[in-house]
Amino acid sequence: MNEVYSRLWGKARPDEYASEQSHPLAYHCLDVAAVGLALLRADSRLKERLVRLSGLAPAVVERWLFVALALHDIGKFAPAFQAKQPEIFAASFGGDYRGGHSNGHDQDGLVLWRECAKNRSDITGAFHGTAEPAASRVMRAVDTWLSAAICHHGKPRDPGDLRLKDVIQDTQLQALDAYIGDLVDMAAAIGQPLAAAPHSQKIMSWQIAGLAVLADWIGSNQGWFPYSAPTMDLPTYWQHHAWPQAERAIRIAGVVSASSTSTMDFAALLPVGTVGRLVVPSPLQAAVAGIDLGAGPQLFIAEDQTGAGKTEAALMLAGRLMAAGRAEGLFVALPTMATANAMYARCERLYRGLFAAAETPSIVLAHSRSRMVRERLAMEGRKEADYDPGIETASAACARWLADDRRKSALADCGIGTVDQAVLAVMPSKFQSLRLAGLARKVLILDEVHAHDAYLRKLVCGLLKFQAALGGSAILLSATLPATQRRAYMQAFAEGLDADIETATEGDEPYPLLTRFAGDGGRTVAVQAVIALKRRLETVFVPNAGAAPALVAAAARAGKAVCWIRNTVADAMEAYEAVRPGFPQAILFHARFAMGDRLDKEVEVQALFGKRSTPEMRAGRVLIATQVAEQSLDLDFDVMISDLAPIDALIQRAGRLWRHVRAEREGNPILYVVSDMPGEGPDSNWYARQYRRAAKVYPDHARLWLTARELARRGAIDLPQDARAVIEAVYGPDVEIPEGLEGRHFEAEGGSMATSRLAAFNTLKLEDGYAGEVGLWESDLLVPTRLGEKQSLLRLGRWRDGILSPWCQTEPDPWQAWRLSEVTILQRHVAAVPEPSERRLADAIAAVKQSWPERYDDSLLIPMTKVGEGEWTALVLMASNALASLFYNEESGLRIVDTQK
Repeated sequence: MNEVYSRLWGKARPDEYASEQSHPLAYHCLDVAAVGLALLRADSRLKERLVRLSGLAPAVVERWLFVALALHDIGKFAPAFQAKQPEIFAASFGGDYRGGHSNGHDQDGLVLWRECAKNRSDITGAFHGTAEPAASRVMRAVDTWLSAAICHHGKPRDPGDLRLKDVIQDTQLQALDAYIGDLVDMAAAIGQPLAAAPHSQKIMSWQIAGLAVLADWIGSNQGWFPYSAPTMDLPTYWQHHAWPQAERAIRIAGVVSASSTSTMDFAALLPVGTVGRLVVPSPLQAAVAGIDLGAGPQLFIAEDQTGAGKTEAALMLAGRLMAAGRAEGLFVALPTMATANAMYARCERLYRGLFAAAETPSIVLAHSRSRMVRERLAMEGRKEADYDPGIETASAACARWLADDRRKSALADCGIGTVDQAVLAVMPSKFQSLRLAGLARKVLILDEVHAHDAYLRKLVCGLLKFQAALGGSAILLSATLPATQRRAYMQAFAEGLDADIETATEGDEPYPLLTRFAGDGGRTVAVQAVIALKRRLETVFVPNAGAAPALVAAAARAGKAVCWIRNTVADAMEAYEAVRPGFPQAILFHARFAMGDRLDKEVEVQALFGKRSTPEMRAGRVLIATQVAEQSLDLDFDVMISDLAPIDALIQRAGRLWRHVRAEREGNPILYVVSDMPGEGPDSNWYARQYRRAAKVYPDHARLWLTARELARRGAIDLPQDARAVIEAVYGPDVEIPEGLEGRHFEAEGGSMATSRLAAFNTLKLEDGYAGEVGLWESDLLVPTRLGEKQSLLRLGRWRDGILSPWCQTEPDPWQAWRLSEVTILQRHVAAVPEPSERRLADAIAAVKQSWPERYDDSLLIPMTKVGEGEWTALVLMASNALASLFYNEESGLRIVDTQK
């Protein structure tokens, strides 16, 4: 190796098996470049996507990517970085470094690139083949690539007022000059330079940023790229070490996506062991099997009743897109954790049919306990010190990322999680580029899209815009989607394609409906209803919540499976206490259970009220639930009682009423709605008088009154033919708001507009490119994907016999056991934990916290003591600093008692 730069180190945290104490900077840069090039050559779909986005020929993409990644760490040439290892610095350069403060090697790298490397004629020639001034447009495009590659530590940087003299000294500058000269010589054998000026590479930069992160993570793994002594020149190291190791590393890492099946039919989606059965697709499934895919990225919107097979239809569409080479996997995003869990259970049985028989595609639940990706990447990740303040080393960042289950889906062939994990890809969250690159190669399936509030809806629009622009397709699913929302999603996707959508009529489309939109236009397909789902849904008003327990009891004594859905956790707890004396087997299901208990509840509820439940299992069983039972869960009840909620939520809840055909049923299903009758001239407190707690959950009380009026006017809803009309009667643009509720309505509308603007502000700007928005990038645990009151993450522990153990004790891994003991609550209820008076407890708390990863320091450990059969308690501090008592048991979950009241 050229002795001028051989003294510079790039990695200096050797593992216990390392024969060298450091790894040369030039070698590390080639390691990362080799990984990127190996990925490009091993994954033809990745290369095709980069070629399409950049407008460059495949050979040009190879050349540009090689040089960009080989320069990704040029900031490490700066003496401020080299001095991070004082002994190496002294041996290489003599004495101690007396320079200024380190700015981080990514920020220093931008200065070195823009004020030194970028202006070299040989660099210009490597990218363009000419040093003429006419190449300036090319170099603007190259600068976009290099800025994205250099800012590979999770967020873009701004060099600010830094200048070359602030960053590097003559000795290191000579080393950088020598390295670039040798690199340009190597580049002559890889790909080819560009012959003509390219278009803007701003959109392309999002992909380069994500690819640079992944290549740097893999290229920093000592197991695949062991530290070497600086004894070989660059071409020799490339040929005998970097390139062969990179080809091996990407195979072991599993980052090349599994091959898709070449053909797609519904038989492939049947669970193992059922092949050969007669497959009769639903009308929606038949429609998606026959619809023309069109050209380029596609947006599909499927609107149909619950139980119509929308999930299988979406998988069928995803499979067709994958088989056509349009995508390499799928990500299914749902509104809540419970719905994600249910979807995972379904997809786990079905997704294999989307991939070639010889493949072993990965599937990850975004918040599951699975260690699949961590094991695949062989990066358990010894905790590694940081070289730069605020910048994690690549291996430490990779270990941290993969240790968090919510992030794993970005690297899986089939990812399933909450919509929050998806929208983080277009928000200023650390390593969003990796999420975005992962989603862009997949079919993005968004289920229950009607459930998004104004803030989340705007974020999803931003996500759809990015998805379309980066060449990805999307499928939206809903049973109750207002026409204005459908149009907003289509408009966002069209903006990503730089296309227009035709003026569409709103509110008079048929239902069920399948919509397809692409750059070459769109079409709608009227879908026949599933005959078994056609029904007349009668609605009966129950005057108040106090009358509902008697109705529950009468139905349960008659042998019915009964569900009462309440709008808040506190209301559900009250209902449970009112019903339980007569029905001790009643189940309470809401979001305020420890994770392990909640998962157990989901399993129990699915078993008792799911499709396969028998009459004997269901008879007389009662479920009191919140909105967690409203979406995606395949539950089936004989009797449904619901607090008054918006019409789309009520239709969703009614989708769990008589969901499956059962011989013992006769007549029509009845939805009991707990509410006053909607008389004319309601005042502003019409809803709040009935539902004090839920008044904030559904702030637009005018929509609630319109819902009640429409239900009362009709008396029954004929489904599916009335579905569109009742939705538009509440959400249509021409509905008349009663005067007494105008204030509530306009306040809610103003709030929605404000949150939409905030979401737009929090969404990255596609056209600005990756390095275009520096601003304030936060950890993805801090960037808000939802608005609302702040919440506290509690981790419940049992304090007994001098031992502090996690609440959920079925998991042998202590850390996973603590994760399963998590529950969230509003921060105003629990903001802090008082200092324990007992020294033993204080020491136990400190020891437990010491065993947790640093990123979870913001959680609150709650040591609880037993006060009764199954009942545990702890003192906590509310946001007001007042003491409160926290109670928890497996049957009713977490409740708070303000001791001041």
